Amino acid sequence: MRFKECIIAWDNDTGEIKVGPYPERGHTRHLKASVGAVFSDVHEMNGRQQALKTFVEFATLAVNSGLTVNALHKEFLKIDEYRWLIAPDIQGSEAGPDWFYRMLRKPDESLGEVNDNQDDDDHGA
Repeated sequence: MRFKECIIAWDNDTGEIKVGPYPERGHTRHLKASVGAVFSDVHEMNGRQQALKTFVEFATLAVNSGLTVNALHKEFLKIDEYRWLIAPDIQGSEAGPDWFYRMLRKPDESLGEVNDNQDDDDHGA
C-alpha cells in the first residue's frame, strides 16, 4: 500500500500503532492520533515527496511518541515506499543494491517523476 493510500494511527498511552488503508478506519478508529492520507496535502505530493514524508513520519514517531522502533518498523513495512527504500540488509526490505542512488538521482515512476530543473532552482543552482 502506498503512503498516499494509508493511515498511520497510534496511541502514546498504550504504545499501539497501526498502519492500514485509508479511508477505511475501522482498524484505527480507537487510536488517538493519525497521519498519512488523512491530510489532503499528501495527495498533492509527488512520489518522492511521499517517500520522504514516510521517513519523516517514522522519525517523528520514533522520537516523540514513545513507540518502540521495532513496533514502528513492523507497521511501516506495510507501506511500499518504506520497504523499497530502507537499506537492503534490514529485515523486510525490498530495496535493490542501487536503492539510494535510484531515490536521489534517477527518475523513477514508482516514486514519481521529478523535474530536475525545478530541483536545481530550489537549491540556487
